[in-house]
Amino acid sequence: MIVLRLKGLNSCHTGVGRNVGYKIPLTKLKQKGIIGNLAEPNISPRENELKAFSELFSKACIVGKWSPDPKINLKLSKSLV
Repeated sequence: MIVLRLKGLNSCHTGVGRNVGYKIPLTKLKQKGIIGNLAEPNISPRENELKAFSELFSKACIVGKWSPDPKINLKLSKSLV
């Protein structure tokens, strides 16, 4: 399956939380069983999404604010550099 070849590739998205280029691909990958759990209770929904992408892709560019908490946002952005 071609989708399985995505593992380890780089990915670029239109913006965090946006439907086209972020939510739709995330939903499709979840439906196909390509990405795992998006509901870990000890992290936020956005962090669950970012974790799922990070487990599939080696690098990603995702424009936008990843967390409403400035400290968490800074931590997430530094962890992906």
